[in-house]
Amino acid sequence: MSVLECLKWHNFSMSHDEAASTESKTEVPRFDGEASKLAEYQFRVRLKQARERNITDTKKKEWGPLAIRLIDGLRGPALQVARNLKIDKLEEADGGVQYLLSSLQAALQPRSKQEARELYQVGAQQGGVLSRQQGEPIPSYVLRRKAWYSMMLDLDNELRLPEGILAEQLLQNAGISADHMLLIRTAIQSDMTWDKVCEELVAQHSRIHEKEVKGGKSFGKGDRSFAFKGGGKNYGK
Repeated sequence: MSVLECLKWHNFSMSHDEAASTESKTEVPRFDGEASKLAEYQFRVRLKQARERNITDTKKKEWGPLAIRLIDGLRGPALQVARNLKIDKLEEADGGVQYLLSSLQAALQPRSKQEARELYQVGAQQGGVLSRQQGEPIPSYVLRRKAWYSMMLDLDNELRLPEGILAEQLLQNAGISADHMLLIRTAIQSDMTWDKVCEELVAQHSRIHEKEVKGGKSFGKGDRSFAFKGGGKNYGK
């Protein structure tokens, strides 16, 4: 599944169950080479290193080098990268893990930047798949926007956006009317930050999805955007 597909509402709401099992049989993080998950994989590997720092020498000898064991958790493109690495460098106690991570980073970087640009364009689009879908709770929408930005930065940190722009995008794509947006702007006044917009969206519209469902409106197919009744702006194409 592509990065963008994972961020669509229905896929995003189910992705947490799929992510519950992240360890292989040898208790090392799994990674299939998906560029958007590389930063998360690197983080898990660092945690694994920290946990094993204080184990006894007997255990270290019994388990073997961590970098070698990490190969058991690789599959797909990530495994193909590992197949071309030098075993003796992977066996190094200090540099083996860094050698593996650096090699994965170098192999996936070109695709990472391309996916980051695609995510940027989708996130900046008003009324696209990263807007709140009809019937979607505000907390779910906020989490999707936050996940989108984190994934984009993981792929290319140079695409970092000012907080004011992020807050504005969050508000513009929340699927609320122009009058309701004005109420939120009035409540936060000049403090247009991500956290403030989140707080007001939850405070003022925590049950908006229930009203949409009770109104008998159709969700439509997939994750297409909708023209919200009384919304002032026509979301979607």
